[in-house]
Amino acid sequence: MRSPKPRRAPPPRAHAVVELKTLIECLREQVQNVE
Repeated sequence: MRSPKPRRAPPPRAHAVVELKTLIECLREQVQNVE
């Protein structure tokens, strides 16, 4: 089963940067919730 491709596929590097940003945001939210 192939995962459906997003409507617009950014270059690998840009995609990785976006993933890192989302991960950082999630971590920040978790830290705020813990505190």
